[in-house]
Amino acid sequence: MVQQLGAVGAQKYFSKSIYGIVIGSNDILGYFHSGSDLRDKYTPQQYVDLMVLTLRGQLKRIYNLGARKLVMVGAGAIGCCPSQRNQNKTGECNQETNYWSLKYNEGVRSLLLELKSDLPDINYSFFDTYTVLLNFIQKPSVYGTK
Repeated sequence: MVQQLGAVGAQKYFSKSIYGIVIGSNDILGYFHSGSDLRDKYTPQQYVDLMVLTLRGQLKRIYNLGARKLVMVGAGAIGCCPSQRNQNKTGECNQETNYWSLKYNEGVRSLLLELKSDLPDINYSFFDTYTVLLNFIQKPSVYGTK
């Protein structure tokens, strides 16, 4: 893009684009997957903090390249994935995994507010995947399913 538009032109182009960011769910699932060695290296809180810290660096990186408009998709109810439900004798959602999905989303929301304060020309939307998916699971008849 820089070769075609020049540095200023590329940054202007990037500033008009909308960036969809869907990140974190697989990391949480990987942490809580049976056999994962991540639990030997980090507590869940340390891992979620590391995820948010890493995301901060990447968001600042794309900001420096010109990104100004973000759509952030939060982590879903990861504890309700089949692999997590299969770890419970009851087949219910794994509450611990869901808790850390929520904590990650809280960290992302906090990060976005911080970035908006530091970088006033950045704009974002946060899609709360967790709540949407949990509503489908807990209230299927509202959505016409059983």
